[in-house]
Amino acid sequence: MSNQPVHRPEAGNRRHGYGLRAGTLSAVALIVLVGLLHPSSFNGTAFHTSEAIAAPSRSTTIALTSDETRLVVVNREANSLSIIRVKDANGNDVAEKLDEIVVGQEPRCVAVHPNGQVAYVTNGISGTVSVVNLVLGRVATEVHVGTEPRGCALTPDGSLLYVANHTEGTVSIIVTSNPLNPILDGSVQVGRNPTAIAITDKGTGNISDDTVFVTQIFAELNPAFVDPIFDGNGEARDLGKRGIVHAFPAGNANPSITKITLSPLPDSGFSANRTAFCTKAAPPNLTLSSSARTRPLLTSQTSRRGCSLTSSCRR
Repeated sequence: MSNQPVHRPEAGNRRHGYGLRAGTLSAVALIVLVGLLHPSSFNGTAFHTSEAIAAPSRSTTIALTSDETRLVVVNREANSLSIIRVKDANGNDVAEKLDEIVVGQEPRCVAVHPNGQVAYVTNGISGTVSVVNLVLGRVATEVHVGTEPRGCALTPDGSLLYVANHTEGTVSIIVTSNPLNPILDGSVQVGRNPTAIAITDKGTGNISDDTVFVTQIFAELNPAFVDPIFDGNGEARDLGKRGIVHAFPAGNANPSITKITLSPLPDSGFSANRTAFCTKAAPPNLTLSSSARTRPLLTSQTSRRGCSLTSSCRR
């Protein structure tokens, strides 16, 4: 598959050689699913543009402007975006609602441009991204993307916005070099139901060095799982599913995609015997081993909280 650079006006001279390291994949996959990064370094945008520190971004429903003076929050049921001042001119902590702006239907995620003047909101029902002028307090334009957009994240330099289209199975690429007038520039086919996005920042200043990670909300059957008792294929079994994360290089319109699979935890510490209230947990006269009763991190759904969504009758 060829490496075709994304067309980014005024993006400067950037190189487009890509490579994914196994260590980077496994480390950031955990960041995407569990959120293990220190909160101060993982707020959805680059910090101050003058700071030479790594600032990975991720999809979120709440984000700070780069100067950390304003907070933007999506209101899913109100179809709006709230702007809250959290720090005054003297650096004191405050809590003052400045504005509430109507966006599209069912806003899911927000990303704030590093210039602190523009926010991008994905609208699940509308199938759009609202481009919000935070200075004037109004929507500047709408960008139509795929079906049911959810997670979104900007590259650290703010030149590209990636949007996960949950029902369509794609990730839209939007050129945001001109923040208030973004341009849709194709999409990446990842399949299934992409939900959350995280983008690395290696601190080189070249987005071609960074990687986009996309989570799939639903797990897949583990082909290595064998159920000799119920003769099943892993369906409705905690240990029979595995989570999925897709990774591809940033700044590429036709990237090669790496699939990362996350096996369930063999022992998550859950040891309660559920047979007393759930007869399907085990057949009569069968003592469940501790491993058969445990819950993994990822099972029937790779949820946005990074935890399993299993029923009490699954083992």
